[in-house]
Amino acid sequence: MKNNMQDFMGAGTDGYKDIRLLQIMPLPENMTVMVVDTDDDDNVVMRDCVETSNCYCLALAEDGGETVVYPYALTDWNGFDTRASIVPVRKCPKCGKRMQPHMEEGEGATLHYTCDCGYAEPGWLDLKYEADEKTVGEEIPQYTSQTNWDCEEQPMAGVKRVLRAAEDKQYEIEALAERKRRGFDVTAELEKATCELEEEQKKITGYAYRLCHYGQEIVIIDRYIRQWTWEKIAESLRVDVKKVYTLHGEALLKIKKMIENDAKEDKANE
Repeated sequence: MKNNMQDFMGAGTDGYKDIRLLQIMPLPENMTVMVVDTDDDDNVVMRDCVETSNCYCLALAEDGGETVVYPYALTDWNGFDTRASIVPVRKCPKCGKRMQPHMEEGEGATLHYTCDCGYAEPGWLDLKYEADEKTVGEEIPQYTSQTNWDCEEQPMAGVKRVLRAAEDKQYEIEALAERKRRGFDVTAELEKATCELEEEQKKITGYAYRLCHYGQEIVIIDRYIRQWTWEKIAESLRVDVKKVYTLHGEALLKIKKMIENDAKEDKANE
């Protein structure tokens, strides 16, 4: 990479030495990483990692007292890439090929996809609600906080438990990693928990991909995979927090229907 590697935030970069690695996890097959690179004119751009020499996985880490998930480069300059972004892999509905993601650094709202066949999917900033999306939105109260969604009595509680399974598993891995550092032999338990976390992340990203709505998709991935705050998600999407709550609620309703339909299909196939 050009610019003397200044556009890559690796493990040895100033300001990032306090990030502590807890566990390395495979990148889900339906996700990829957009990384900072340079074009032929030495301009900073974002590229899909498969188009670069970088190989990526996910890293569970401790940063500033918080447990987070960062893209992690497995190259000669391996380390946390805090400027990279985790995004879904999308297949072209026209030709079936893998589409090319495009975005600006740190701006999830600019994410859009193109295909060599000419098909393109616009980004969040270009999207407008379709009639069926408005119909779904009318079914959901416009909450000004997450209080009602977090309440166990709410009908979405079961969906939230499914989505939070990955977060709970991350906490379990962190606890096991701490025990291992203290000399306990928990290798088998740690490997088992890591595999379970990978499965939970695949399940969540699968639901997010099936939402077919960029805003809702980004909210689910950023909240339940990357563990971002509502405020950080709102900043990334260039909307206010109330809008993030609404997108979240719409996504929960859709995922609830997905889970119910999947259960019916499983029962019918028994």
